[in-house]
Amino acid sequence: MAALAFEARAFTGSLTLRPGEPLERPLEAGRSHTYDVALTPGPWRFELDQEDIDVVVEVSGPADESLLAVDSPFDRRGAETALVEVAAAGVHRVVVRSREPTATDGRYTIRVDRLPPEPRLLAAERAMTEASRLYLEGTPAAWRQALDAYARARQAFDALGREHAVARALYTGAVVHRLVRENARALELDREVLLLFRDLGDHVFLANTVNEMGLNRWHLGETASARSSFQRAAQLQRLAGHRWGEAVASANLCLMDLVEGDLRAGARCYEDAVALLNDVRATDLAATALSNAGRAYDLMGEPGKALASYDEALARVRALGDRVKEARTLNNLGVLQRETGELQDALTSFDQALEVFQEAGDSRWQATVLSNVGVVYRYLGQVEQALVHFEQALALGREVGNPRGEAAAQVNLGLIQRRLRRPREARDSLARALTAWRALGDRREEALTLAHLGRVAMDLDDASTSVDLLGQGAAILGESGDRFHEACPFGKRA
Repeated sequence: MAALAFEARAFTGSLTLRPGEPLERPLEAGRSHTYDVALTPGPWRFELDQEDIDVVVEVSGPADESLLAVDSPFDRRGAETALVEVAAAGVHRVVVRSREPTATDGRYTIRVDRLPPEPRLLAAERAMTEASRLYLEGTPAAWRQALDAYARARQAFDALGREHAVARALYTGAVVHRLVRENARALELDREVLLLFRDLGDHVFLANTVNEMGLNRWHLGETASARSSFQRAAQLQRLAGHRWGEAVASANLCLMDLVEGDLRAGARCYEDAVALLNDVRATDLAATALSNAGRAYDLMGEPGKALASYDEALARVRALGDRVKEARTLNNLGVLQRETGELQDALTSFDQALEVFQEAGDSRWQATVLSNVGVVYRYLGQVEQALVHFEQALALGREVGNPRGEAAAQVNLGLIQRRLRRPREARDSLARALTAWRALGDRREEALTLAHLGRVAMDLDDASTSVDLLGQGAAILGESGDRFHEACPFGKRA
């Protein structure tokens, strides 16, 4: 490319990036690289191919004005792209920043190229850049706006016959549909993009897509299919040599053990998963695994191990400054505190968690915490307060289409109705919950709900039905290693 006919102003501490010349560099976790690049008026496309590291790309203009910052849900593999439409010639600054302060060191290749003034191509790149900018904002409102941009990018790239770009837009759109809890639509896109990655021979993103399918199937209550997806994803990641992806899929398999009621297997699985995640320095995910392991120990009646897991998880997420993951762990800690009789401490933990979820606009987790708060008030004998919280949780669960949250709220309503000596209403609420737990494949909650129904049958003087229901519940819990105690509400596990 010919030399630019203006004086280039370099930024202190930066390297020069030359248009059309790719540059490959290693990047340490938590660090950033700064470049200056001289650009003339027109459309320029930045592309950064990530290898074992997740980065954000930030671009500023000649007057240090911020032009854009982008990221995509590719985690530690895949290409970040950004279209910058330059109005006036000058030196622009590009910052490549590692998103994870404690991740493994990785590499990336960056390049910038001038695009031809082809309207369809510019429209496609413009839409993808808009989507990546909105995704980085990290709010449900921004994510919903990003979905429209991903759809426009996919359509434009499809018209241009650019399969790789179509696959990127489809995959990222599917992830964001999952993040806003539109799991059925996400699964549709997953199936579509799976065929594209297979045809393109992209083994890592083929495996990533299978893992995404597992997450969506789990949220839709298809536990057996979700387990199969996670097993397949772990195998594909192993074959592709992608250790981070293998660790993530393996950790998701542990969740299936908990959902299916095999608590001992789940706890052992999480112990192994934490080691795998530590090995690839996925500190945030290891913290989630520790929190989930704590829940398994709690349900098996080992509060000491549960508390140790929660304390370690909290220390990790607080060091990362991840308030949402901290709130999820506080919710689980609150359940433990409630079950060990520390009711005021439990309310404090739940209140802290609820504040974060309200700020984040996460209705699904708000419903979970509200339900847990209701149980504390039930234990305290404050029945009206408990009823208010359970009704709020049920309304939120229905609003966001959360069958697990709805089922948990129905259980809790049934328990309050029994407390108020309204056994027929209690039986109806618990029967609705039982149907939901069975559809979701959640054996533990099925067993506990059977036990509650057995007690209600006794209240209705139906001794034979009571004995049968209690026996069914005890058999399931005995198989899983769970304690046979009064039901605690559903606690969502990340």
